[in-house]
Amino acid sequence: MSHKGVRLHQMGANLIFTNTLFLFSPPFFKSVSLIRLPMKKTKPQPKSKKPTAKSAKAKKRVVLKARPVAKANAQGLSKQDQAEVLKVYNAYFDHYIKGDVKAIAALLDTEYTQVGSAESEVFSKKKDAVQFLHDTIDQVAGKVEMRNRVVKVEPFEAFILLSEQADLYVLTGTEWNFYSKFRASTLLQKKAGGWKVIHQHTSMPDMRTQEGENIAIEKISAENLQLRDAVKRRTVELEHKNRDLEIEAALEKIRSRSLAMHKSEELQEVINSVFYRIRELNIETEAASIFFYKPEKQVMEIWTQNDEQTYSSFLIAPVYEQSTFGRFLLEGFSGGSDLLSKTFSKEEKNEWFGYILENSDYKHIPDARKKYMLDAPYCTFSFAPIKSGYLNLIRYSDKVFSDQENDI
Repeated sequence: MSHKGVRLHQMGANLIFTNTLFLFSPPFFKSVSLIRLPMKKTKPQPKSKKPTAKSAKAKKRVVLKARPVAKANAQGLSKQDQAEVLKVYNAYFDHYIKGDVKAIAALLDTEYTQVGSAESEVFSKKKDAVQFLHDTIDQVAGKVEMRNRVVKVEPFEAFILLSEQADLYVLTGTEWNFYSKFRASTLLQKKAGGWKVIHQHTSMPDMRTQEGENIAIEKISAENLQLRDAVKRRTVELEHKNRDLEIEAALEKIRSRSLAMHKSEELQEVINSVFYRIRELNIETEAASIFFYKPEKQVMEIWTQNDEQTYSSFLIAPVYEQSTFGRFLLEGFSGGSDLLSKTFSKEEKNEWFGYILENSDYKHIPDARKKYMLDAPYCTFSFAPIKSGYLNLIRYSDKVFSDQENDI
């Protein structure tokens, strides 16, 4: 083995040993970081009962179902490399959900290693990991889901480390139920054929440990363990249900204002309500608008509100289909998709903004707001049809709207 190979092997072993010592900060709109904690010396743990075939099968069923990554941040990594890494990372889980083992194998390096959450899921050879996929992939599709995902992308010498935490749900009967918290660390390296996955380590926290404990020393009765697991799962479910109630309360306020509307001029009050309710739900957005497309004139009638409250008024603007954003709007107007979400570069957005700021009612908005719109390095839109019109949320950054935000 070459010097480089030895170093990679030692590095992979170190990641396997220390992976479970990574501590994640709370998810969603808060920064995530990796902190390595020192190992504590502990007394030997009493031998546990040999797992039954039923429990081993249950463990194997805990396989990932993934949605597109909602959050990624990697200082020192180029935009192109970050996009390529996330493309491979998302493709890995997409193929997993679809049961396409051949496509997954194509993303793995020839010296791929893996440590999974199941007892037998430890592989030092790619062929063994792929064989395990062949044997268990039928347990995945439509049966396991990952929710509330938080991902961090971090350069690590010649490699890229993607660290993720999520809530794992399983389908029991006709209902999705919380199963466990889930953590994954995936190591990628750029090879001649592109980015390859060279190592992955997945784990779930030990439900037997209490707050502040590193490991459960005392033997716990089966009844107490089942009760504690049930309480933890129920707590997470209640937290999620409370969030759903907050969302429903905000939407009800919007519906009430919409139903009270008697003339189109009152749409301004509706979009104001939408904007403030969205902000109350801690969804980061800098502007919201409701607009109606007039194809015979190739224009839009727009009611808008923004975070600085520098203007809120009725505006008319052209689609300007010669621009990238104009074509994006026409795609949404054509009804080809229920929801469109896309990030535009400074050049792409300014191609459209520059035109409408000079050739539409937008020329009357404050100069400071014009400058902010044009100077922003990116602009991300989430665009969805509503009754007789369209709702649009805007961020002046490259932070995409998550699946959960778009669902709301």
